[in-house]
Amino acid sequence: MKPRTPFPEALLRIGRKQALVVSREQVLPFGSDRVIARWVHERRLTPITRGVYSLGDGGWEQQAWTGILLGNRHAVLGGSTAAYLDRLVKEPPAQVTVFVGPRRKVHRDPRWRFITAGRQGVRYPRRTPASRTIVDLAGQLTPDALAALVSAAVGRRLATPETIMAALASVKRHPCRALLSEIAADTAVGVRSALERRYLRDVERAHGLPPSKRQQGPLTMRTDVWYEEYGVIIELDGRAYHDGVAAWNDLDRDNQHRLKAQLTLRYAWTPVAVAPCRVMREVVTALHQRGWPGHPHPCPQCAARWRGL
Repeated sequence: MKPRTPFPEALLRIGRKQALVVSREQVLPFGSDRVIARWVHERRLTPITRGVYSLGDGGWEQQAWTGILLGNRHAVLGGSTAAYLDRLVKEPPAQVTVFVGPRRKVHRDPRWRFITAGRQGVRYPRRTPASRTIVDLAGQLTPDALAALVSAAVGRRLATPETIMAALASVKRHPCRALLSEIAADTAVGVRSALERRYLRDVERAHGLPPSKRQQGPLTMRTDVWYEEYGVIIELDGRAYHDGVAAWNDLDRDNQHRLKAQLTLRYAWTPVAVAPCRVMREVVTALHQRGWPGHPHPCPQCAARWRGL
């Protein structure tokens, strides 16, 4: 009686590099389709979709790797899938996006979105560079979400304003070209969050406040907004609240700034987003107390906003 083909360790090594996912083409060197069927019966292999098998629990990454294997050698993960792999967004997408190159037969399955277009792939598993990921996602996001995505990519040093603009320039038509260009330009001057961008746009620029510095400060600790000449610091926090170490760090930084004769004002999301004109008046009061001789000018919404306050 012919002995059964043992399950090969070499196949396990391949799977371990791919979130415990292997394709039929990767299995065939170790056994025929009949052997594969037996391994499936023995639950050593579990079919994920046609031609792709799981060797065990590999989490969400198995779905991403299955997309790569289905797309074959030209496959590159993109969109929200690439953003999640680069830790630019917190939640994995329900549907994996895969660029499979032109003239490629598309696999039909709602778990994957296969796009017949080519993309450069970087890192492992192959996905679009962060700059191109941002360009591809820009039309699907709100301005605040797009600003947060750009800030995350720049903060993690996966992109720069220059590489984002270069990626955008490589696209002939883009529905959000002006918006993404504006966000990249704001990021280039130190904006590092959607809330910081709102402050720059709706408080500082809209009312003609003096130009400030960003990601700089009188100490080694960086500040969100610093009116250096007048010793006024604006700290912006998009989180609902501070606790633990974060709260202690903020208090310590504020105390150190006071010792350096710096006045610190703090704002969360709601005041800046809902009442930027009121925030402006408070900041102007601080600037006037510290010697700013100028005067703000009203923004187009000032009258309506003030009536509502």
